Amino acid sequence: MKQDLKDVTFIIPIRIESKDRMRNVVTVLCYLLSNFETKVILKEVDRESVFKQYVLPQVIEYLDGDVSNLHHIFEESDPDDPPGVTFVFPPVPPAPTTKSKLPVVSEEPVI
Repeated sequence: MKQDLKDVTFIIPIRIESKDRMRNVVTVLCYLLSNFETKVILKEVDRESVFKQYVLPQVIEYLDGDVSNLHHIFEESDPDDPPGVTFVFPPVPPAPTTKSKLPVVSEEPVI
């Protein structure tokens, strides 16, 4: 009997670059979809979809064709680009040049 996780959606970003990664995504998908009543969104970023050709047939076979809770999104990208979202950090402000005028409470070291 499946555990009820209908209010939960798993979002999994992937780029399948090796047999190990392919085996891992097959294992995770089969486990989630066979043990939980939940949704899985899998976003694949690569030049071409490895998921549709190699992973999906294995998952369909394991789950006896019931992949209705699995949604695959493919985004074409250069394999040299990192997968997922690119974060842009704001510039670090310059260090203050003025000395602090906080009062000295004690000059003895605190142990």
